[in-house]
Amino acid sequence: MKLRNLFFIFTTLFVIRVHAQLKVNTNGSVKIGSATPYPSGGDLLVAKSGQTEMRIFSTTTDISRLWTINGLFAYGLGVDENGAGHIYKNINGPSPIMTFFSWGYVGIGRAPSYKLDVDGDLRVNTTIYSSDSRFKENVIDITEDSSLYKLRGISYNFKKNDMIGTDLDTKTLNPNKIIGKK
Repeated sequence: MKLRNLFFIFTTLFVIRVHAQLKVNTNGSVKIGSATPYPSGGDLLVAKSGQTEMRIFSTTTDISRLWTINGLFAYGLGVDENGAGHIYKNINGPSPIMTFFSWGYVGIGRAPSYKLDVDGDLRVNTTIYSSDSRFKENVIDITEDSSLYKLRGISYNFKKNDMIGTDLDTKTLNPNKIIGKK
């Protein structure tokens, strides 16, 4: 009986070693999959030819999260009990720093009420404004005797090198702040 058990253990180990799709190396790294050549690096490697997905699945509507942690910081990606996706910080008291809904709204620092909803300062290099007649009413042509024609229209470029180190380089303008004289 002992010889039979020993043969079974040896055969099982040999088969697992040769044909395994889950391999735990002596250094503790785990490899899943059978792609060749197998990618190197990392402690958990999942590889196969073609489309690859990793899933964390909860059979209930509870919160599910995947965390990445170093000695000081922790960030997680997950879904809450209401179906909202989040990027979390602080594994010991998780709080969302970014929220996204299935209909495409994204919030940074808050739950979004718009396509992009940011709580805090925002820096933008370029903005594009659109003017759509479908959203306007009482449109009246400006006549030549309007004071609008007395305005001096100009075109300009920012002197970016002169802005470095100024308030314009590091902050957004507060719309309630009065700049210069009235």
